[in-house]
Amino acid sequence: MSPQKTVLILEDEPSLLQAVKYKLEQADYTVLSAHDGIEGRQVLDSQTVDMVLLDLLMPRSDGCDFLNRMSQEERERIPVIILTNFPTDQKSATVEDIIIKSDVSLDSVVSRVEQYFAEQKET
Repeated sequence: MSPQKTVLILEDEPSLLQAVKYKLEQADYTVLSAHDGIEGRQVLDSQTVDMVLLDLLMPRSDGCDFLNRMSQEERERIPVIILTNFPTDQKSATVEDIIIKSDVSLDSVVSRVEQYFAEQKET
């Protein structure tokens, strides 16, 4: 059996954060959360994370700043799925996918996370 994967969610909307967290926990993931990029970097400094689900528009420190900091700190090995309500072309070596939140269900988000880890298992 594979070790349990840890997903960090950066989302400033409490109800969405809780809903995504619940769905991922139901799918047997360990879930960490942060409300902005500053909290997210603190989590990355103290925990091992296998994936980041990242909102782009957040207070204090947004998702673009978070991605730039990840790159500067050489954390490109951690895959990122961007969750946003605004179309974006924000791509980097670490961005695996961009999901428009209003276009998909929570189950679809979980399925995309599972798909990524299944693909990694095959390689």
